[in-house]
Amino acid sequence: MHTGRVGVLELDEERLRSEMGLTRTFHFTETYQEFMSGKMSKDVMLWAPGGVSGDGIISHYDYSLKSGITEYGKRLPYLMQTIEENFATELIRFARLAVLSDMVHIPHRDYLEFSTTASHAKPAHRLHLPIITNAHCLFSEENTIYRMRFGEVWFLDAGREHSSAAMSADNRIHLIVDFTDEAGDTGLVRGAGKDSVSIPESHIVHREPLSDVERESLHALAPVVDADNLKDVLGVIAKKHYRRDGGDGFFWNTVDVLIERMPDRELAKDVVGLKEYLLLAREE
Repeated sequence: MHTGRVGVLELDEERLRSEMGLTRTFHFTETYQEFMSGKMSKDVMLWAPGGVSGDGIISHYDYSLKSGITEYGKRLPYLMQTIEENFATELIRFARLAVLSDMVHIPHRDYLEFSTTASHAKPAHRLHLPIITNAHCLFSEENTIYRMRFGEVWFLDAGREHSSAAMSADNRIHLIVDFTDEAGDTGLVRGAGKDSVSIPESHIVHREPLSDVERESLHALAPVVDADNLKDVLGVIAKKHYRRDGGDGFFWNTVDVLIERMPDRELAKDVVGLKEYLLLAREE
């Protein structure tokens, strides 16, 4: 299944916002720092193997255990009701709240660390449900930029190069649900009418082309890249991807030029390793 909107749920927005207020007392984890630039994102597990909230890194859980609601999920009854009424709970591996602001994800692919994990155990399909969002919250799949809106259920093809950005100080909160591969990528959402699973034209953000001057200005950052500012430079390129159309492969093509031109060759090797980690292979 390709990335796209699966359907729209009729949700009580006031009740959801009230429950999100309860999460101020939850213990959120800051995970996957290598995937982002800017402020750290925060996650809290609501559903996980053994019902254990854990550290939020999905490869760290015991996959021999059946998944269940965590202590934090039990404190959000309306959200749990929403999950149980609308999603195939028997296939859920993880469900978590992800809170972002003032940050951008570096384009990457997910689930690479589960290449040898059994299909009935590993997370393989992902749905997003925006709970709190705004016009500055954006998503990218390859060279397409788009928005998800409150109450919409989206299938995210996590195996393709993608990223997200929260380009303001306001929190973006999504429910993210990972499912096993036992039933493929269909039947994850119950009931109501579904979309044809595509990105609606009304949700796509159309950008002006990246100018030659802008492109060369990004390339000209190579001499100043060091270990202290590498993440900042990657963030500049990633944010530019959301504002200008640099063509297919813009982010990593730009990084490749920096790698070639960087005076610090050891750091350049580290960036090559980061690219491989984010796009090609990760250890289980």
